[in-house]
Amino acid sequence: MNKVIRSQDNQQIHYMPASSPCYFNVAPVLVDGKKEGEKTTLHSLGINNVSFGIFTKKRRAEEALNALEAFLLDEFSRFQVPKD
Repeated sequence: MNKVIRSQDNQQIHYMPASSPCYFNVAPVLVDGKKEGEKTTLHSLGINNVSFGIFTKKRRAEEALNALEAFLLDEFSRFQVPKD
């Protein structure tokens, strides 16, 4: 079965045929903080090295990855990355 995954902001769609290998991950992203010189870490849910969602808490990103895994194993054909 083919699968469709939509990004958090609805601006990206990943079409995944059943025969195509795909890599999913949660990766830290270092960004500028509110104050000058300050850095903060966000967490990106990636599919084939393209970010499909950004989360402030690693736990939420991991939950989204787990939901994505459940989707890939069930009979539904569409998944929306949840908002943070």
